[in-house]
Amino acid sequence: MLLSAEALALELKTAYSETYPKYIKSGPTTGHASVGGICADFMAAISEYDSDIQFSAPYGFGSTTRNFRALESGDIDVYFCVTKSQKRLDKSYQYIDIPLYSLRFKLAVRAADEVVVDSFQDIAWSEGNVVLVNAGTNSARKLKQIEGLAVDDSMDTLQNNLQKLLLGRGRFIYFHDFALINTLNKLGIENEVKLLPKVFESKSQYIVFSPSTPLVIVDRITKVLLQLENTGRLGEIRANYGME
Repeated sequence: MLLSAEALALELKTAYSETYPKYIKSGPTTGHASVGGICADFMAAISEYDSDIQFSAPYGFGSTTRNFRALESGDIDVYFCVTKSQKRLDKSYQYIDIPLYSLRFKLAVRAADEVVVDSFQDIAWSEGNVVLVNAGTNSARKLKQIEGLAVDDSMDTLQNNLQKLLLGRGRFIYFHDFALINTLNKLGIENEVKLLPKVFESKSQYIVFSPSTPLVIVDRITKVLLQLENTGRLGEIRANYGME
């Protein structure tokens, strides 16, 4: 982190997560300008509002686990688009309490399916109501605990599960709307799959700072983010990715 003597110019070190469409590789991974995605757009909006605040990513892309390890040690100053957890709060990470957006977990089905679902009990105890979910996720573990629910977690990517859904090898996909909407658009199959309205879980995404990042810097970014929220700029970015 670089801080000028006048406490005006900031260069905050961050890292990118390997999660589409939070971050989208559009060129060499070492170049900040070559990275897109909603989280990169939030960074750009902050820098546009206050040109003395800049972000760099010397470590490029990494897993969430690696990036939080770097955040804890102070190797990076800030990390965008993450959920809060008690475990993370216990480690004194500093969060800005302004959500960037929320992940709403829903069921997706083929477009012609007229099923109505208000709870998982509506689709339990039926072999035809297989729910596809990504392997190794918290969602997979939670769904497997629901008695009578047929869960298939043999695939490790949303794209593979969408292919299975369209092939009729499952009736539902359980995932958050942010990735579903943007992946459907990316694949050009947004007219073949629809999201059901029921929201089963919602997780807000935040900006988090290292325990070693000075509070004055956290406060400065907080004030900028509040202005971006009040002026509607954050809402514009959310809307670009199909989020409210």
